[in-house]
Amino acid sequence: MDANATQRQLLSLLVRSEAIRVRKTPIDLPFWYTSGKPGPFYIHVERLAGDHVAGTLSRINQVLASTAEASERSPQIREIVLSAYRSDAGYQEAISLLSAAFTRMFPDLPAAISGGERRDWFFSIPLAQTLSIPHVYLYKNGTVWPDQPSMLQPRAKPVHVLHVADILNTGSSYVNHWLPALTAAGMTCEDTFTVAVRGQEGKNRLEERGVRVHTPLVMDESVFRDAEAEGLISSFALADVLQYFESPQAWTRQLLATCGEHILQREPELDTVQRSRLRTFVETDPYGLAAEFPAFFRRAREVLAVQS
Repeated sequence: MDANATQRQLLSLLVRSEAIRVRKTPIDLPFWYTSGKPGPFYIHVERLAGDHVAGTLSRINQVLASTAEASERSPQIREIVLSAYRSDAGYQEAISLLSAAFTRMFPDLPAAISGGERRDWFFSIPLAQTLSIPHVYLYKNGTVWPDQPSMLQPRAKPVHVLHVADILNTGSSYVNHWLPALTAAGMTCEDTFTVAVRGQEGKNRLEERGVRVHTPLVMDESVFRDAEAEGLISSFALADVLQYFESPQAWTRQLLATCGEHILQREPELDTVQRSRLRTFVETDPYGLAAEFPAFFRRAREVLAVQS
């Protein structure tokens, strides 16, 4: 299977599993990003791990909350993830596609694959299992634990590890956690394989640090054009996304003009995270639109104050 075929099948899986979501009509609510800015699409790559991904994450959290050492936690996490993998055909299909892409990009397999707490593990663990490569567990507290503990022994040269991630956005997890942890453990990472890349910021940050980024799916205009051509998203959704890519500010201006009141009416439906991101948008006014839409920003502050 060539790279284009892999991308098409992976894209289809992402849309079918609602790992990629888009607005379907002009009055659909926007998706609120970590930055506190709204957008027309959202991607939850971990949804490729099956319908029960929330339950799997919950079981992983229980292990992480325990007082056990990493040497005990890591095998438990491995079994939780592989159990989910063995029980879900869609998850298996996704890993099969990713394995094909991985071996095409890396015909000489790396010494080990690393994955970071928590969502990376949905892909790094089954990929390592499928390819018979040792896996290195990276924890947010800086702990590193490989399947083969001998990898932690002092060496003349560092072990070259390839990091596998669910998605690359800003690259902050790499910079703040994964790369420093690997270095401290006597390992080095010069390549990363991520299921999807969203935007250039993370890619640029990693390449500045000597880490090459490899992915079967870049979330750019061409991907959404392909999705519309395949009947996976509507023509409205495509136009919505393309307008956003051309100018996030202009897209947000259009959103507030057509959907501002609707956003406020449905504010009670937002979860805590989404409400916090809406609050950040209103407080920081990242696109300088408050002067154009004073009624929206005034009402939003009133509504959010009631919900505080």
